[in-house]
Amino acid sequence: MSDLHPLISAVSHPAPLKGTLPRWRIVLGLVLAPGAFAAQVIVSYALAAISCDGGGASRPIITGVNLLALVVIATGLIVSAGNFRRTRGEGKGGHRKVQSEGDGRTRFLAYFGLCASIVFALAVIVQLTSLIILHRCLGLPTLP
Repeated sequence: MSDLHPLISAVSHPAPLKGTLPRWRIVLGLVLAPGAFAAQVIVSYALAAISCDGGGASRPIITGVNLLALVVIATGLIVSAGNFRRTRGEGKGGHRKVQSEGDGRTRFLAYFGLCASIVFALAVIVQLTSLIILHRCLGLPTLP
């Protein structure tokens, strides 16, 4: 007879596929997109401010920073999608069940990285389109 409480044997492990997916892949899927977005915002803001003061970075350099951020975010998206695919067996159901129940910790982290990568990719795309549509240095109205 087992010494464990009957409830312990009735509850399944929260992440049964934890050992099959390397931790660095999960961390990479979670960190790449927000890190690239943060770096893109900081660098683009600094370059745009210098550019509007009269000298410094030009629009192609700022566009290159945005495109580089988009490439890094796409890498995070690919890693997260691979993680989600590899943890498919951790829980039953599709992404809706992961959203509603959060069953399978590893699978949930992979799904969260996938969603975060998509959101940050959209944010960088919006900023990239603003470079094309808006004037280089938008001036705010000044008080007399």
